[in-house]
Amino acid sequence: MTDDTGAIDLTPPENTEKPVELDTNNTPAQKENPVEIKIVLSIKGQKTVIGFQRTGTDPVYFVRENLSLRDTVNQIPVLMVEASKRWSTSARYPKTERAIPNPPTPPPVNIPTSNRPAQRKSNPEQPSLLDL
Repeated sequence: MTDDTGAIDLTPPENTEKPVELDTNNTPAQKENPVEIKIVLSIKGQKTVIGFQRTGTDPVYFVRENLSLRDTVNQIPVLMVEASKRWSTSARYPKTERAIPNPPTPPPVNIPTSNRPAQRKSNPEQPSLLDL
């Protein structure tokens, strides 16, 4: 919500629900190399895109419309659980076959080895201007 000055109120609502906790460091190897989770919010007009990416996975995006910033932020834990479910079934997008074949390799071009133009053969019957 905004006040008379146009400032956005980011005070968290009073909530009695238990917060969602995600244990991202389950194994000893993961404790040594912690998992990084990135959350991206993109708001344009009335459309909000919320994106999540975890180390070793492809990103998951959710699109919401007509949400206040507070409602958007309140949806992050629920959407994070949904993203985790998607990653548990398929961490990466399936590989696709290339629809367009590779272009054929062009034939090699003969490049002269010298920058000088080919010398003209001299004609002994024709006098040279420089021969005096």
